[in-house]
Amino acid sequence: MHSWMCNHVTRDWTAGHVGTPVACNFVKLEDVADINYFSVNNKGEIFIKGNNVFQGYLKDPEKTQEALDKDGWLHTGDIGGWLPNGTLKIIDWKKNIFKLAQGEYIAPEKIENVYNRSRPVLQVFIHGESLVPEPFSIENGLLMPTLKVKRVELAKFFQTQIKSLYESIQE
Repeated sequence: MHSWMCNHVTRDWTAGHVGTPVACNFVKLEDVADINYFSVNNKGEIFIKGNNVFQGYLKDPEKTQEALDKDGWLHTGDIGGWLPNGTLKIIDWKKNIFKLAQGEYIAPEKIENVYNRSRPVLQVFIHGESLVPEPFSIENGLLMPTLKVKRVELAKFFQTQIKSLYESIQE
């Protein structure tokens, strides 16, 4: 099931939405049943199609096939809904997961939910940033070609930080 619309120009400069689709694009909402968003309820994953929309990944047909369906619709991964004035509001993400530099995946919602339970907290924004300026890689000798970490090399690499942590515990 899906619902879609094309451009209808508004002069609405208010906050709370991403505006209307441009005239040369089609935008539709598709059901995402596993997280209970249905286009009949005016909520779903935002799909975009048009000559000016992303056409694919250079020399990577597999990733292109993941992002674009056979009819040329770009699956954005954003969950949205149409507002009465024809503007589109983004309300959620289909895949709310971050990949850390070490390859671990985390869901920020778990952290958000802890803070949202606190009465003084009205809004939460989770931002992910690497604590390590240089990511683990094969090139810097911290990963094996199988992408497993080299524990001895990591210990040497972070020796100063580890030492200062132990010193702060003893104080």
